[in-house]
Amino acid sequence: MLLCGDSLDHVSGQLVDIVDLHRVGRYDQDKIRPIVVKLRSGWDRRILLSRRSTLRTYSERVFLAPDESLEVRRQHTLDSLKTRAERAGQLISVSDGILSIDGVEVFSLSNGHANRHG
Repeated sequence: MLLCGDSLDHVSGQLVDIVDLHRVGRYDQDKIRPIVVKLRSGWDRRILLSRRSTLRTYSERVFLAPDESLEVRRQHTLDSLKTRAERAGQLISVSDGILSIDGVEVFSLSNGHANRHG
């Protein structure tokens, strides 16, 4: 299990605080079971997922995958942006999976964040 922590530290470039980890599935000598890791910080999770390509330089074969699908993560992001805009008293519109705030398209479920730089 130490290998798991070392690989996460390698990817993030700093120590990662692991709260809990466990293997998934039944033991089978011929198969490698995935490890589910619970991190103390959501920020560490974001860093690890964005930098997971650095695992190519790690000595062992390790793969990182988010615990939620892209669709679920985007829905959470849309909901969060919508809630923030509601609290700020902004005009919100959601149509066909596209979130517009004050008449400006901000986020879509199919493409993620709208390009803010033109």
